[in-house]
Amino acid sequence: MKANRENVGLIPQAIAEHLANRDLNEQDYDLLLQLDERNKAIQANNFSSLTEKIIKTWPSERVRENSALLQPGIQCRICLKTYLLNQIVRKLPNCKHKFHSDCIDNWLIHSHPTCPIDGTLVWDPLAAEAEKEEKK
Repeated sequence: MKANRENVGLIPQAIAEHLANRDLNEQDYDLLLQLDERNKAIQANNFSSLTEKIIKTWPSERVRENSALLQPGIQCRICLKTYLLNQIVRKLPNCKHKFHSDCIDNWLIHSHPTCPIDGTLVWDPLAAEAEKEEKK
């Protein structure tokens, strides 16, 4: 039995790729149920509070000469294009993965509160609200 590959939702990219490239077996059903519950929990929260203003506060940098991002084979994992000198890249706050700033900003603003590489949740409005209350 093959998995439905049309909509993998918010499951971590590595798991989605692993499942998409092989036949499923009985042991996979527990994993799929866990992933389904995780997706439902993420979608149940209101991630519309992740705004461009919040994203712009996260670290960004200009690609400079001798940057590791200019090494052969290194590319933005969203657009799959190589990094070029003087482009702006953004680093996600939890997992520290880097992407072209425009690519990741667009990804996050359009209802993907997770890193496209490892599925790490990059914005949790409940934690942000708790942190804001703590500072008061």
